[in-house]
Amino acid sequence: MKPFLLLSIPLALLLIFGGGVLFWATVSQIRFLSYFKNASSRPPALGFVGWVSFYKRTLAGAYVLLWWSLRAAFQTGLRQPNGPVEGRPVLCVHGLFLNSTCMWGIRRRLERMGRPTRAVFMGTPLPTPLSYARPLAKVMRSLSEQFREEGFDIVAHSIGGVMIREVLRQHPDLAGSLHRIVTLGSPHHGTAVVRWIKAGPIYKILALGSPYLRELGDFRTLAPRSTATTVGTLHDLVVYPYETCHLEGAHQVTLDRISHLGLMTEERALDLVQNTLAVPPDPVG
Repeated sequence: MKPFLLLSIPLALLLIFGGGVLFWATVSQIRFLSYFKNASSRPPALGFVGWVSFYKRTLAGAYVLLWWSLRAAFQTGLRQPNGPVEGRPVLCVHGLFLNSTCMWGIRRRLERMGRPTRAVFMGTPLPTPLSYARPLAKVMRSLSEQFREEGFDIVAHSIGGVMIREVLRQHPDLAGSLHRIVTLGSPHHGTAVVRWIKAGPIYKILALGSPYLRELGDFRTLAPRSTATTVGTLHDLVVYPYETCHLEGAHQVTLDRISHLGLMTEERALDLVQNTLAVPPDPVG
């Protein structure tokens, strides 16, 4: 009986976790569809079978992230590939309410192609998401000093992409070390998901067309020597409409049938990151 109890407790916790993910996805989808209805526009089509598949992959991705939170704990530091180094290091930046472990899949992909990787844990976003900028700036400064000649690239998920812009605004000298920037589902122009939150720092920062985001500047201004790619997905239930993920002057890529979390776990998204950063690196200068 005791072995059964020992097994049933973690199984129950996993089922509760999965139920929470599905509940969150359902509520998010209702808000997503409501936004397009109120805006008198048609939501991105997917169909019943497509949404079922979407939910299955979203649930699978959430379990993958849960596993990575254990597998990659305390591995934020610089990691070298097992084989020869084939390019400059890549800094991986997490999103709101997440941590450095959620970028583990992207890091492993990059390491297999010979790229050293570094992650950053930016802490909790309270009392304001802008608090993320301080630890991010510290790590970017460290990489800039450690790799003065080759510089580094960045892959950022969600608000991590916005925080890169904030750090570059505060520390413009860091722009000289950046070559390629890839943002995944970043609310560069805000997101309609916070339209029901009428107060607080998240609403002020991430509301569609917020003054903060309008004044922040794009990568052409903040890092003119770098190449930026902004990635959005038509079926992102967290950052929408998808156009808010894109910045002028950046190479804009729009995927479909991939969730906000799926941008870190699904093969198509990982392939995109790998291919974008596979271009032979150019020296800083």
